[in-house]
This record gives sequence, C-alpha cells and structure tokens, in this order.
Amino acid sequence: MQGLVELAGQLRGRLQGGIASIRSIDVSMSRQAVTILGGPGARTGRLNRETADHTPGFAIAAVLHAGQLSPADYGRLLDDETVLSLMGKVSLQEDAQASAAYPRHLPARLRARLADGRELEVSQSDPGSVDRDAFLRKLDTLWPADRTRDWPWRLGGSAPPFPR
Repeated sequence: MQGLVELAGQLRGRLQGGIASIRSIDVSMSRQAVTILGGPGARTGRLNRETADHTPGFAIAAVLHAGQLSPADYGRLLDDETVLSLMGKVSLQEDAQASAAYPRHLPARLRARLADGRELEVSQSDPGSVDRDAFLRKLDTLWPADRTRDWPWRLGGSAPPFPR
C-alpha cells in the first residue's frame, strides 16, 4: 500500500487541472498484490478506519485530494465526498509483467484518464526504501515520541531470509 501512496503523491504533482479532471484511475500490479488488496472490485462504499486503512482506492483518493495520508487524516477524510467520489474511480488490475517480477520486485503503475482525453501515468519497480530516519518519522506519526515505547512482548529467533 505504501507504494500506491507514493505513486498517488507523484500523480498529484502532475495534475494541472486538479482532481476534478480525473475520469478514472487504473492501478496495475501483480496478481498477488491485486488479490491481497481486495481484487478488481475492491471496496468503493463507505468505510471505517480499519477498512479504509486496507483499501487502495481510499489511500489513492485521499492523497490526491489532501496531499498526504497520516493516521490523523482518516477522521476528516472517511466521509469526505470528494474522496469517496474519487475512490469510486479507482480500479485494480493485474499486470502480467508485474506478476512475473513478484516477489523479487513489487512494481505498480497508476494511469489517470482525464476529462480532456489525456492520460497521466506514474510507475515504480519497487516502493521507495525507508532509511532509519524516515522510519523514525513515520513511527512518530503512529506512536508519538512522548509515549512510552516499551513493548510488552519480545520475539525470539530470527526472520527467514527473503527468497532470491
């Protein structure tokens, strides 16, 4: 989902006529990603905080409308008619090349069709990497630094290696 948020931010920067000019947005990604994110008919109706957090159409529409999507933004965007309308214009579809690249790469492409007939496209071969400082900034938005960060549990062992 983070990759789609990144792509929506890139697309937003290229929209000269604003989001009202968008007629549709096609999201192309691996079959596995489409399935995980809800399939071609992913949610388009009213959402709650939990369902919105896992709905690509909402994430894309929210970033296109508001410029960002942080935990603090959900409350005001869940019932925003502009976000809900734009969310209904987002569709997911499999891209065969992306499916072949999975799991080594997680490519995605957003293609917006505009009212004047133009198409804008943004794509990536993988979501952007997150360095330590970026991770800590994100953690601060999810769990403010002034709150105790002692976890009540510990996980032993090590994670298995990523498939090559």
